[in-house]
Amino acid sequence: MHETLITPSGAKQVELDDKDGQFIYEHRKRDMVWWPRGVRNFFINGGGVPPQADRQELWVEFRKLIAQHGDFPTYCEFEAYMSRGNIAVEIKNWFIKNRRYGLPSYNAKYTEIRECFLTYFLWFHPEELSKDLIDQDKDYMVYPDIIAKIHGESKKGVFRCA
Repeated sequence: MHETLITPSGAKQVELDDKDGQFIYEHRKRDMVWWPRGVRNFFINGGGVPPQADRQELWVEFRKLIAQHGDFPTYCEFEAYMSRGNIAVEIKNWFIKNRRYGLPSYNAKYTEIRECFLTYFLWFHPEELSKDLIDQDKDYMVYPDIIAKIHGESKKGVFRCA
């Protein structure tokens, strides 16, 4: 059911028949909450449908990179590491380098890689997002507006100048 509802067709409602009558199921998610869940899927199994794991070169590269900077046996530990901030520069640089991977079209194999960047720099630590990146990606995504939507207007302009 979940996969049916996120197909590119844009279907948001599905009719369900039950012995007692007909129901409409509408799939709803909190704004942007799918990013950390996408990172979780990528962390665990390389993302994509079906799971990519060691067939996904970027996943293998990512797993080696994070292993150099800590012991993260579960996604919960890696998420806690990201949420604390000031993660290893090499990991940040990997997020930045791969932030537009798979664009401009939706590609399940690569979307979760992009969500690593979005989760760290928009969801957890917008203050670490550089003005340079905001300007470079403004045609793809207006980061300050999304940050304000997630964190409120007070965080809209908290970017460092780098």
